[in-house]
Amino acid sequence: MKTLKVLLEERAALESDIEGLTNKETLTADEETRLNEMVSNYQEKQNEVKAAEKRESVLKTIASSKNKPASKDNEGELSKRFSIVRAIEKLSNDKALDGAEAEMVAEGRKEFSNIGQSTRGGLVIPSWGLEARANVNENGTAGVDVLGFAEALQANSIARELGVSFFNLTADGKFVIQSPTTVTWEGEVDPNADGGQALTTASIVPKRLATKVLLSKQLLNQHNISVENAFVQDIARAVAAKLDYSLFNDDGFTEHAGNGVTPKSNASVSSLMGALVEQLMMSNVNLTNAKFAASAGLFAEIAAATQVSAVTPLLSGNRAYGYEVMFSSQIADNASAQEQIYFADWSSFIIGQWGGLDIIVDPYTVADNGQVKLVLNSFFDGNQKRTTDFALGAFTGTDIS
Repeated sequence: MKTLKVLLEERAALESDIEGLTNKETLTADEETRLNEMVSNYQEKQNEVKAAEKRESVLKTIASSKNKPASKDNEGELSKRFSIVRAIEKLSNDKALDGAEAEMVAEGRKEFSNIGQSTRGGLVIPSWGLEARANVNENGTAGVDVLGFAEALQANSIARELGVSFFNLTADGKFVIQSPTTVTWEGEVDPNADGGQALTTASIVPKRLATKVLLSKQLLNQHNISVENAFVQDIARAVAAKLDYSLFNDDGFTEHAGNGVTPKSNASVSSLMGALVEQLMMSNVNLTNAKFAASAGLFAEIAAATQVSAVTPLLSGNRAYGYEVMFSSQIADNASAQEQIYFADWSSFIIGQWGGLDIIVDPYTVADNGQVKLVLNSFFDGNQKRTTDFALGAFTGTDIS
């Protein structure tokens, strides 16, 4: 089969030959016959060109659709029809995915391919497929909300509530950090001093975060929206807990919050929290969105502490010194039993996610228990932009005054 380029070249050659003959004032009998043949050949060549152009157009459309992400309208429609539990149920029974489930997996594989990550599981969900899906029919009733992994993750993560910056990425993340510019008074004609501005970067790269979940075969066979929501909530809790733990501890992220910061220690929890606020003020950190994050072991001390003895409580409406205080069991206390507390502009910490979820459905390993094992892989990383945006404290005593 000739390509469009070859056909166009052959047509151009015919056009030239035809023009050469038609420019003559008179034609011999042989030239007349030859001209008629060329005109006939030209008409056939024209039809071949049109067919090749149509073929090339179709091939371009197919190639474009393969590389083009689903439109927002198509994403929403596909999300409404997709069921993660229905997909798991089919795969656990060695059935091929079809319909919305097959379409969603194709989109998920495409997204992971775009970020250079291979997939291992039979169920691959793109990042946009993890959002909440509304107006789904259940037993003929419209308007039932299906919980999305992204929303469940947010609901279970203290990092989101603190104001950590989250990004969906398609390549390694590199964030440029600009140091403060200094200004000086100068004489009328004196040269300007160097402002001292410097640029540094904070980078994050995809790191695999994995977990395992067990589901009963009976539960899968009784699939409904409440089961779907329970499953999504369960995996979101597991991922959220790990992200929070990695935020506060040396556990997987490129850097955890406060890494490199010298902790302040004090036997008075009230004085300690005040010192942390002062530290960021002295560093000229914007405290508009600053918050405290304390270990769960400090809850009783902070809740019972006072700023002014027997007059003003330290914690009022979940705020201390005017700033919100949040508690988390993911903040580990020191081995020396010193309880940890942070004060920070948490938007200075970045967490990136690459792609959605890659789920391996294993119906065999725990089959004798009537269960299906799911191995979930996702890709995250975190890093802090500036250590100066974080203050870290260690409560060393029992004095809550």
